[in-house]
Amino acid sequence: MIATKRPLAALDSNDKQNHSALIETLERDVIPFWREAGDRLATIHLSTNSPDSSTLEFLQDLSDGRADAYQLLDDGLRKKDPKVIATAGQDLKQIEQTANERGRTRH
Repeated sequence: MIATKRPLAALDSNDKQNHSALIETLERDVIPFWREAGDRLATIHLSTNSPDSSTLEFLQDLSDGRADAYQLLDDGLRKKDPKVIATAGQDLKQIEQTANERGRTRH
């Protein structure tokens, strides 16, 4: 979960040095991780009547959503746009909440 938690923790600071380090981490580690996860999941094809098809679709949506939200965060930090940063943060919180809810209903 490093790819989901660490960048959000760095948002608590308005320090430009922390933002630069966060941008570097997002571009070097986080965004490529979620893009690759999405790409790998996209290569899996299940029949529509497979009991795992809804789980695969959920995981594809989750990885694509995280990649997009982290890219938005990166864009907002680069442009120093607090509205874009806030939107990215909300998107990430929503994705995490959805993942947690899904996890609770699966057990």
